[in-house]
Amino acid sequence: MESPEKWDNLVKSQHGHPLQLFGWGEVKKSTNSWQVAHAVRANPKDASADFAQILIRQTPLGRFGYIPRGPNLTDEFLQELRVVAKRKNLFMLRFEPNVAQDNWHIWRTKLKTPRDHILLSKTVQLDLTKSADTLLAEMDSTTRQNIRRGERNSALQIRPATAADLPRILEIYHQTATRSNFPLHPDTYYQSIFQNMAAANHLFVALVDNTIEAFVWCIKTPAACFELYGGATSLGLKHRANYLLKWQAILAAQATSKIYDLNGLLNDGISDFKRGFSAHVDGHSTETLLAPTSDLVLKPFRYFLFSTLLPLAKRLFKARRT
Repeated sequence: MESPEKWDNLVKSQHGHPLQLFGWGEVKKSTNSWQVAHAVRANPKDASADFAQILIRQTPLGRFGYIPRGPNLTDEFLQELRVVAKRKNLFMLRFEPNVAQDNWHIWRTKLKTPRDHILLSKTVQLDLTKSADTLLAEMDSTTRQNIRRGERNSALQIRPATAADLPRILEIYHQTATRSNFPLHPDTYYQSIFQNMAAANHLFVALVDNTIEAFVWCIKTPAACFELYGGATSLGLKHRANYLLKWQAILAAQATSKIYDLNGLLNDGISDFKRGFSAHVDGHSTETLLAPTSDLVLKPFRYFLFSTLLPLAKRLFKARRT
C-alpha cells in the first residue's frame, strides 16, 4: 500500500478487524521479531476488496506467516495469498479469522487445522447495535448488580486514559500478572501499542479516591472493539471497579463499533468474569465460536517439524523447568 492512511481506510471501509490496522503491524515490527507484508485483491464485480496484513517471523525451520483476525477467504484470494507466501519464501501461512465457524468453509478442504493456536476461537462478542438497556438486561444478574453497585459508589470514577496514565497502567498490569501467574511482554511493547495504534486505542481507567486502580485496553475499528488487556489492584477488585469499568468501555464502544469482543474464553476465573457480560439464555451465557486456527502448508516437511516436533520440544522444556 502507498501509505498507512490508505491501508487503514481500506481496513475500515471493508469491515476489517483492528488487528489488521497498519499500526498493529508496526507494533509487531517494533519487537524486531516480525516483518509485515500486505496483500490486496480488488473484486471486479463491485467496490469491495479482499485484503490481509501478513505478519512474518523467522524460525530455525524457516519463515512463516500469520494473519490475525484476517479475511473470510475466497478461493481467488487464497490463491493470491499462496503466491505472496511463495514469494516471501514462507513454509506456512496461518489464519485466525474473525469469522463464525459455521461460515468458514474453505478450511475443511484447503487448509490444515493445527493443534496449537495464538488467539482463542471461543469468545464473547456483544452486539453493540442493541440498546444499552438491552445489553444490561441480558447480562448475568450478578454482573448487572455489580455494575449498579459501582454506579452508586461515590469513590469510583471511570474515564478515558491519557499518555500520563500509562506508567500506572503498566504497574497495575504487572501486579495482575503476578497475581494470576501469566507472562508479560516488556513494557516497551505496550508503549509501542499506545503510540502506533493512536486513534484506534480504546483505553479506560477506573479511579478509587482519585487513584487509578484498574484499566481495560481495547483497540477498535468500525467493525469491532477488541479487548487486548485489563487489570486491577486489590483495592480495585475490592470496589468491583472492573465491572463498571468494562461496562463503561462497552457503552463508549457503541459510538464507534458494531461488536465488542472480550477476546477469548478459557475455563478460569477471568473467563467466568467475561461470560457475565454476555447475553444469557435460560441462565447460560451466549458464546461465539469463531473459525478454528487454519494453516496453508507450502513446505510439508518443514511444516511437519514445526507442528509436531517443535511443540513437543516446548513441552519437554517446560516440564524440565517445573
